[in-house]
Amino acid sequence: MRRLVSLGAVIVVLLALAAVPPIAAQEATPEMEVAGDVTAEQTRLGVVESFVPTPASLDLFEGQFPPGASLAYPPGDPGLGLWVIKSGTLTLRNFSDDIVVTRGSGQASETLAAGDETQVGPGDGFIWAPLLAGEVHNDGTEPVAFVSVDIRPSVEAMAEAGEMASTPTP
Repeated sequence: MRRLVSLGAVIVVLLALAAVPPIAAQEATPEMEVAGDVTAEQTRLGVVESFVPTPASLDLFEGQFPPGASLAYPPGDPGLGLWVIKSGTLTLRNFSDDIVVTRGSGQASETLAAGDETQVGPGDGFIWAPLLAGEVHNDGTEPVAFVSVDIRPSVEAMAEAGEMASTPTP
């Protein structure tokens, strides 16, 4: 559980760093310096073809879906969600476009075709890309624990664009 929370924090930091424009060109990527017993488990969830405009809000969620609970996003939601399942089984369904589901620790991935349904369990993850409609649902009898990093235009950016954020968050 602590590894997934740490993974979520690492994802947030890396995404925030990716948004910083480079100051100068460099010859090679510098190596990170690690001191002490730092461990991390990487799960590459996939590649995002489009991204939310800036400024953006970054939110880390750690939560549960009790049996029978669901969350549905309408078409056109500008947010990007990075999800990892900690325990239980969550059903993904009715997505308006294909999504990539990564199975256990980034070892294998599969494409869930638009409109199809699949289940994700502990260690599995997926990207909820911007503008996709879809639903996650707990069809089981046990709670589903998850970690999600949600990246979406900030309220200020939405107001500036003449839109107001009225979409659900996990």
